Amino acid sequence: MPYRMLEELHNRRKEKVAVLLTFEHLVGIILVVLPCVVVSAGLPLLVRAPLIIGAALLGLALTLDVGGMAIYEHLLWQLRGQLRMRMHGRIITPEMLTGTVQSERRERPLAVDGPVQIVRDPRQRRRPPVPKVSTPDALTPAPLRDDPLAEPQPAAD
Repeated sequence: MPYRMLEELHNRRKEKVAVLLTFEHLVGIILVVLPCVVVSAGLPLLVRAPLIIGAALLGLALTLDVGGMAIYEHLLWQLRGQLRMRMHGRIITPEMLTGTVQSERRERPLAVDGPVQIVRDPRQRRRPPVPKVSTPDALTPAPLRDDPLAEPQPAAD
């Protein structure tokens, strides 16, 4: 199993690297701090140190979970939604939904009082109504007796 670590790389986002620091936080800090270190290489240490510390805090803040998603994920999804609304508008059609069956032709509703009416085949007869069935006496419950262990009395007619 030499490739087990490579197969599980996608599961390492929430893996703890240090106390209160996950792999995702570490990547966010590195991605924000590294450009700051390169850009501030010529600055004095008293200016450079607060910039690098601020960049590290910004990288950490961008990767903190808020409502189940990191802040950068919220921003990316919000940007994606705004782009989709600009491209397609606010109306959602069935073609936009994943997993729906696409029909070849669109169906339009017909007006109730329009020119198209329901046509019934005159050869087809309507089914006769089903007669109501009365309940037989055998299905009616027997009255309760005072003594359940006593022998049943024959019904008097």
